[in-house]
Amino acid sequence: MKGALDMGLKIKTGLLLCLMSAAVCSCLAAYRSMHFSSSAVPEEIYAQFMDSAPLAEYYLRDSGGHVAVFSSRRDKTPLTVTPIETACLRTADRAMLRGGIPVESEDELLMLLEDLGS
Repeated sequence: MKGALDMGLKIKTGLLLCLMSAAVCSCLAAYRSMHFSSSAVPEEIYAQFMDSAPLAEYYLRDSGGHVAVFSSRRDKTPLTVTPIETACLRTADRAMLRGGIPVESEDELLMLLEDLGS
């Protein structure tokens, strides 16, 4: 009788170990399947903004970890630096800021800053 109990305990322990192993494997597979997006922005999304580049009156870029407004794409000194921290933005927004977001008008600038700040 004791041998049968030991055998049942071994079977239950073996099944429990198998289930735990399966759970760990499932978790690892799920983690690996997650695509942690690189800092790249899909070309079609960025292209929408770049269409307005020739007409841009301002550019939004990162400056010292904050969203900043520049008067041209090549300017080194911003017109103004906002309190919007780039670390708090979505990955896609941060990537677009690295490339520079062209802004055609002051109205569009205010709208984009409001969107980024919310």
